[in-house]
Amino acid sequence: MAYVRWSSEDFRSDFYIYAHVAGGFSVNLAGRRLRPGYDHADAPDMMNKPPLSRGFNPDWLAWDEEAHENIEHPDAGETQMFATLTETIAACEKWIEEGFYAPAWMIPRLQKEREEEGDENPPYEPLD
Repeated sequence: MAYVRWSSEDFRSDFYIYAHVAGGFSVNLAGRRLRPGYDHADAPDMMNKPPLSRGFNPDWLAWDEEAHENIEHPDAGETQMFATLTETIAACEKWIEEGFYAPAWMIPRLQKEREEEGDENPPYEPLD
């Protein structure tokens, strides 16, 4: 289950967080982000193009380069695993203080999940 996705708040989130099937919690930090003042609605319309050609369209590539910026942080683009939601929340709060963007509801949602479901996410065990 994902708690927050890249697409949250119109693709503004720098976090993708989910409960991992191997147990624990996975936090994926964005390596790039949409620049202020840009919106995905402004991107060239590629929906009627074959999927493989979308990435090779010069108009889309030019917009993508102009509209996005790299995140200058040693953890940008990384994925980190945590055993508990308490550890996950603490790390996310640190990253937010260091400039990563999270929707305002992200930390309260993680805290609520911890209160309602417990601090740990055990590994998935298939049914016999």
